[in-house]
Formats: sequence, structure tokens, C-alpha cells
Amino acid sequence: MAISATTAAGCLALTFALINVNTASALPPPMDPCFPILMCKCPYGTIWSIDADGCPRCSCKPKPPCPMYKCPPIECLHGPAKDENGCPTCGCAPGPVCPEPICPFIKCAYGLATDADGCKICKCKPPLCPPRICPHIHCPNGYVKDAKGCDTCECKPTPPICPPLCEMHCPNGFVQDSNGCQICKCKPFKPICPPVCQIYCPHGNVLDSNGCPTCVCKKPPMCPPIICPAVICPHGFENNTDKNGCRIDCGCRKIGLPEM
Repeated sequence: MAISATTAAGCLALTFALINVNTASALPPPMDPCFPILMCKCPYGTIWSIDADGCPRCSCKPKPPCPMYKCPPIECLHGPAKDENGCPTCGCAPGPVCPEPICPFIKCAYGLATDADGCKICKCKPPLCPPRICPHIHCPNGYVKDAKGCDTCECKPTPPICPPLCEMHCPNGFVQDSNGCQICKCKPFKPICPPVCQIYCPHGNVLDSNGCPTCVCKKPPMCPPIICPAVICPHGFENNTDKNGCRIDCGCRKIGLPEM
């Protein structure tokens, strides 16, 4: 059997012998008035019938109506799941598989924001602010924000008019004056340090060439020798030390009398 052409409504014209629906006998050559017979491609099934000329004709079954499920109230982030007929069910459609974002230098008080697929991205969520009620207040420069990042009923001050800036290149930006204007002075280099391993170093961490802490602890300092006079302390010496843990004096430990 060979297919010669495709017709409208998704039907295929067959150019060779087919089995007659009523007689189950092979159709005659192309001179037969029923030739060619159209064969439908239907997603929900095919209906065969005989037309006025006695020729078999096919048509598509309509899409079955979707069943009315009694589902409990549920909120699906990605919509309901669908069955094989495309009808919604009581389950939730699976969401996309989200990669875990790697944002080592972002700390968000309200968590990370999400994209259109519900996946977390390296951007902070805005704070959940209550409605601001400030009657008769218009702030052309915007509102002052509180500690949570929400607008208050206080206006931002008018920004200063800054003088022209000198032509110099500052890779870390310019220093600002008390008015918020940039001045001709470069900000010092401030490295972006990677996270350091969680170890406790009593004398601090060794710093690398950029001034960032490493996973190596500083060695304890060498204490200078202390020479104490030939004294006898019945209760031993005082344990007075400096910030490096080195002994700083030769005083005797004093033991007070117990209170009555």
C-alpha cells in the first residue's frame, strides 16, 4: 500500500487496494468510483460510515468531555496535572527541576527571589511591606525607608548639586563627601574574599596576598622572657597575661579571707 497525497482534515488518500468495510473484499483498481478512499488520522478515534454513493468514509470522534472531579481545595504552583485526554485532574503538575543557585556573596534577609518557573535566582526578595498611609505627603525624591526596607512617611532630602568630577581612574570607585558627592580621591582596594573554612583559630587566620583569611591558623606568638626576683609566693604567682597570652608581671597571688 502506498500513500500519494495528504488531504484536508488530516486525511490520507490511499492509492492502492484497501479492504472494503462492508464486504471485507479487496477494492478494485483505481477505476472504481469509490477510489481513492480517505483514511483519517484522529486523536480520539475514527468513525466509519457509508456515504450516498455506497463508499466508505471516515470522520473523527469528538474530544470526550472532561470528567467533573470533586477535588479538595488545593493551590498548584504550576497548575493541575492533566490526564491522557488533556483534562485537569486533582493532582498538581510537576514543576521544573531547579538547579541550586550558587550565590556565595549574597545574603538576603527575606530569602532569594524566584524566576517565572519558581526557581531561585541570585537576587534578594523584596520585603513584605504593609500599605503606607501618608495623607497629603508628596515626596518628589522618594520616601525614606525603614530598617526592613519599607517606605515610611518621611521624604528623602533633595540630593545635593555635586561639582564636576576630576578625570582620574578609580577601579574601586570614588570617595564620597558628607553630602554624598564624589570627590577626587579613590576608594581603597577592598578584596572580595571567598568563604573560609569553619575552623577556630585562637590567634586568628593567616591572610593571603589580598588580605583574605585562609584555612591556616596563625601560630601562637613568642612570649618574651620575664625574669622575676627571688620571691617566694605561698599561693603561687598571679596569672596576669597580655592579649597574646604572655605573662606580664611577677606578682604573688593573693588569697583573701573567707567572708563571715
